[in-house]
Amino acid sequence: DVEVFFQMLASANDGLHVDLKILADACVRMKGLATSIDLQSLSFETKLMSRRQEVSFKLLSKNVERLEELFFQAVSKQHGDLQMSASRLHADLQSSASRLGVYKPSEHINCSNGDRRKGCSL
Repeated sequence: DVEVFFQMLASANDGLHVDLKILADACVRMKGLATSIDLQSLSFETKLMSRRQEVSFKLLSKNVERLEELFFQAVSKQHGDLQMSASRLHADLQSSASRLGVYKPSEHINCSNGDRRKGCSL
């Protein structure tokens, strides 16, 4: 029983050490049988811890939701940046091909209006 008592008190810290004040308080409380006030005190402490955990859980949930929002915003922005880069690259290639005489603007199909003919795809 002594080892279980020590392990219980040590678990409140690092699992290896027990604070002297905590040990003394626990020993004093172990004297005699549990009284009604002991049980009420334990019940109150348990309810208090439960409320604190509930508040912490709600805060944690809000933070996770905010991180998800920020993540999706970053992914969307990166996706948008990639689309803009692809559009710029396409325009640069068209310009270079036109200067070299390889690309004729009259043969260009405007894909931006949804025209899917002749291999146009987005």
